[in-house]
Amino acid sequence: MKNIYLDMQPTWSRKTGIGWYTYKIAEGLVKNKKNCYIGGLFNPLGIRKIERVNGLRYREMKYFWPYYNFYGFFSKKIFKWKFLKFNNITNTNCMIYHFFNFTIPKKIKGKIITTIHDTIHKEVKEGIDFDIDKFDEEIIYSLEKSDVVVTVSNSAKQDIIKYYGNKYAEKIRIVEPGVNLEEYNRPLILNKKEEMFSKIRVSKESEIIFTIGTLQKRKNIVNIIKAYNFYKDKNLNSKLVLVIAGNPGVGYDEIIKEYEASKYKENIKILHYISEEEKILLYKLAKIFVFPSLYEGFGMPIVEAMAAGVPVITSNISSMPEVAREAALIVNPYSVEDICSAIEKYDLNENLRKEKIKLGYSQCRNYTWKNAVEKMEKIYEEL
Repeated sequence: MKNIYLDMQPTWSRKTGIGWYTYKIAEGLVKNKKNCYIGGLFNPLGIRKIERVNGLRYREMKYFWPYYNFYGFFSKKIFKWKFLKFNNITNTNCMIYHFFNFTIPKKIKGKIITTIHDTIHKEVKEGIDFDIDKFDEEIIYSLEKSDVVVTVSNSAKQDIIKYYGNKYAEKIRIVEPGVNLEEYNRPLILNKKEEMFSKIRVSKESEIIFTIGTLQKRKNIVNIIKAYNFYKDKNLNSKLVLVIAGNPGVGYDEIIKEYEASKYKENIKILHYISEEEKILLYKLAKIFVFPSLYEGFGMPIVEAMAAGVPVITSNISSMPEVAREAALIVNPYSVEDICSAIEKYDLNENLRKEKIKLGYSQCRNYTWKNAVEKMEKIYEEL
């Protein structure tokens, strides 16, 4: 058995993609009991109640300094003293230290694994709200110092090589995220449907076209709204209601501007953070799931929608064709007409919907947390 430090910092705040990836991987590792795991995170002055992984021993650091002082660029100041190592601050002496969120602290004694989920800052620079050059320095540092680099798709691996060099290729392993099939396969309870329709203020006859993700430029929400408007212009009797779920991000103002300008805005519902239960329910209630993102390291909502039995529309770029394969309608995300055409095909063709739902059920079974955890355990065995 190896002593392995799992950096649980991505689970410190409300969990989105990386937070859930970290949590689910840790949960599976602890359950399998192949190694001894310590979950470490910084919780300044204990200000937040942490949702802990059951059975994981935690090392919670309640120092005054914000957690980011111990990672990336800021950690240069903390670790300027020669005798001080990350091991001292965390009071750990593990064989392996695994960091799940791109950057790593300075001066770690032990083998290092870093998960680099994507290269969004290189692909979609518009709308990035942090210093790209400094972040780039830290990515390079992570690549140099890590014994293994984990990423989430072959597309993401190729992007890392493209931007940072082929010399890192041998270090890179792929561990895709997973979906809990049992959660998504539970039968829909009728009163839950009625409650949700009432909450989002749509009639019981409505049919939902759903999308989810941070409300930012990269998620292409503006083009989704435009495509919906275009489709409604052509099909006035359509019962489709557009439901958009996600927290505001960079570019949110542009999304709201497009929403306000829509003559169908009464049929466009913008929700902010929703619970896991609400998310799964909205997937299951949806007639169509649309996800024409401009860039993804993986694209977890594609798999979630397939597991829930919803036909998917997604992009022909980045990782999305790799994840969806033939189980979705693939569109040019920059073409409103292309997105609109895919919506029309699904809305008017029940046989096509059934075909893609069946293919989706099969495809999503390639992505389970059990598979992800087993791949991660093999990586730990290598070191």
